[in-house]
Amino acid sequence: LKVSEGSELCEPVNFRGVEVLAPMVRAGTLPLRLECLRYGADLVWGEEIIDKKLLGAVRMENPSFGQVDYVSPREQVAVFSTCSEERSRVIFQLGTAS
Repeated sequence: LKVSEGSELCEPVNFRGVEVLAPMVRAGTLPLRLECLRYGADLVWGEEIIDKKLLGAVRMENPSFGQVDYVSPREQVAVFSTCSEERSRVIFQLGTAS
């Protein structure tokens, strides 16, 4: 398993001896992920995002909260939010639908 950061490949993720917050339906939002990291989780998973929803999303920087939101223009809601505090410690789940 390799994760990419920018255009470079990172080291494989080693899950031995690591505290993780497993994927949870409708509960992998940024505030909960950050709280889990602050309480000792080494890795957290975001909610699974369906590819079609992400394709139409617009990347918006939110300097008030120091985060980046991917917003659905049609629904006017954040599809995914992230920030520098969780960088390299969040697992992004991408699903697909036919």
